[in-house]
Order: sequence, then C-alpha cells, then structure tokens
Amino acid sequence: MLPTEARWLREALQGIDARDLSPLLNLGSSTARFREVDQPYIDADIFAPLRARGVAIVHCDLKQADGVDIACDLLAEEMPAGLAAISPRAVFCTNMLEHVTSRPAVARRLAELVPSGGLLFLTVPRSFPYHPDPIDNRYRPDIAELAGLFPGWAQVTGAVVADESFADVLRREPRLLLRHIARSVIPWPRPGNWLSALHRWAWLFKPYRVTCLVLRKP
Repeated sequence: MLPTEARWLREALQGIDARDLSPLLNLGSSTARFREVDQPYIDADIFAPLRARGVAIVHCDLKQADGVDIACDLLAEEMPAGLAAISPRAVFCTNMLEHVTSRPAVARRLAELVPSGGLLFLTVPRSFPYHPDPIDNRYRPDIAELAGLFPGWAQVTGAVVADESFADVLRREPRLLLRHIARSVIPWPRPGNWLSALHRWAWLFKPYRVTCLVLRKP
C-alpha cells in the first residue's frame, strides 16, 4: 500500500459511522509486522483510528502468521467457515485483485461476504510496475472498470490517487540504488523479481497511481 492510498482510505473512513464498519474484515492483510513496521502508515492511518473508534477488525490472509486472525483461501470452493462466521458490516480488499487468478470469482465471494447495505473498500494499482505476489495479472483498472466488477452497487466515493515516483524513493533511500541495479541485471534465482526490478525503471520519473473505490451493496 502507498502512503497516499492509506491517507485516502483514512479520509473515506472518517465520514462513516463506526456502526456501519464493525466488524470490518481486512482481506489480504499480510502480517502485523508488515502493517506496523514495514509500512507503518497502514496501521497509523487506517487501523489505529478505527480501533480508537471501537471498530472490531478481523485480519485475514492466505498464510498463518502473527497478526493474521484467520488464515484461509478466499477462493476455496465453499465459503471458509471462519469468514462466514464474522458477518462483517464492511470489507477491505486492497492491493489484492492484481494478484488473483480469477477476478470474477473474487468478486462473487466478496458479494457473498458483504451484507445488503454493507460497504466494500477496494484499491488496485492504476499505474504501477509489475510485482508478482505470487503473481501479477497486470490488472490496472480505472474507477469505472473496477466498479464494473460489482454491477448495481452504489458508488460512495472513488478517486485515482498519485504517489511518489521511483526517483523519489531513491532520493529518500539512496542505499536502495545499488541493490536495485543488481536485481535488474541478475535474473536468478527469482525471474519474477528480476522482471519487477526492470519494470520499475519505467517509473523513475512517473508517479505511482492507485484506483481507490468505496461501494455500497444494494
């Protein structure tokens, strides 16, 4: 998640009553370390303010790890029992749709999870390098394309937000330059990371952009 993306979500959440958010299911949550240390603005801008408002948050990821409340496969043939038991009022699906094998299947599962009148928070890269985790299906939608996965749902708010460029990252953390050059010229042992490193140079002076959307289920 990018810092401007987290700030956009913070502002979108501020105008919504806590009773319409709790419990909130955060899909593709990754670990507590990722949210609080690697990208601390995720917790600072999004989840800490929600906890302060009394919103119950359930973090879900494919892997079992510290800070993951439920480990399961969202695309299992049957709805995972742990997810069904939460009965969320709101669902986060951020930076995940570009990493799945079937967007329609994910959209159907999200529609099962979100109750009538409930909220769905979506973010997907709009302009961003290839980044496999474990795959990157290169989905880079605008607002209309992203909303099109959920026909009939009401758009609460949406925007394409811009963040820094790769050059901005390197100016802030110059130690990354040599490591990134090495990754760009050595295609092993992980060819996907090599391709990602090569692709990132295209954003040297071009800002990263993310499509952010909040929908309400009819």
